[in-house]
Amino acid sequence: MKAFKIILIVLACIFFVFGIFTLVYFYGDSYEEFYSRARAEVEIPGLNDGFTPQGFTYLESEELYAFSGYMNNSSMPSRVYLVDKAGKAKYFTLELEGKAYFGHAGGIACFQNLFWLASADGYVYTFYLADALNAENGSKVIVKDGFKVGNNADYCAVVGNTLWVGEFYRAGNYETDSSHHFETQDGTNKAVIFSYTINENNFAGLESVVPNSVLSVTDQVQGMTITASGRIVLSTSYSLPNSCIYIYKNVLSQPSQINMLIDNHIVPVYILDSTVLDEKISAPCMAEEIEYIGGRLYISFESACKKYSLFVREQLDRVFSLEIA
Repeated sequence: MKAFKIILIVLACIFFVFGIFTLVYFYGDSYEEFYSRARAEVEIPGLNDGFTPQGFTYLESEELYAFSGYMNNSSMPSRVYLVDKAGKAKYFTLELEGKAYFGHAGGIACFQNLFWLASADGYVYTFYLADALNAENGSKVIVKDGFKVGNNADYCAVVGNTLWVGEFYRAGNYETDSSHHFETQDGTNKAVIFSYTINENNFAGLESVVPNSVLSVTDQVQGMTITASGRIVLSTSYSLPNSCIYIYKNVLSQPSQINMLIDNHIVPVYILDSTVLDEKISAPCMAEEIEYIGGRLYISFESACKKYSLFVREQLDRVFSLEIA
């Protein structure tokens, strides 16, 4: 009988500790600063169908949002969704060299009639906006071409007439080439973002597949953009810890102090670290790609997808925006 009471006490303690942990985990961080500045925007599509959103961009000419990502069911090809301001959505899949595309679909960006898709395998693929607009819901769009970037190509963004393609670093499971490691005031940045001048008439829609410049960035970057004032913004996240939004000064307006040799070209490198950091904002977990639209930073999240929704504090099924100059 005494042993039975001891077992009950032990079990009660375990349940009590677990209950406290659960309460603290799900309700202990309210993200007051983020929500005091943020507003909910467009609903993220496809979540009920098993879509895991990764890339996000806005097509100003069409007043459409685009989302790229993979499916929780690995037997289903990756999708790109187009969503209008009323929330009406359609999706299409991609056909690459005659086969359905099942890649990570990590990032998406658009300029005039061309989309770029960062595939998180070192390649960026292109397809036409016109084909995407004309596609029936659930149909296929053919990939036009693509190129090997020289970094892991996890996310991308278009700012002005420049395409930016960046990589995600996390020690142990998402490594990067050692030539991408640069010493900073904070330690070592181990990921890079490349920039390219857009020329739709050329291969891959670029003036050259050799980068014009390089940003050296911190770990776990999921997306980047540049504000109207030239400040560089990064979103970082991995799994359940809080996401962070980093806002840096306009380092591109100053001469670079170091360079990187890429395909026998000397390319300037700009370091993003605490010496040029303007602001750091804590946000709910699983922030993905970001976009700068009309003076506001738009942030997409994957926390409400079926793959992760049971385990996260904040299941955000909408894009959120913050006013940032």
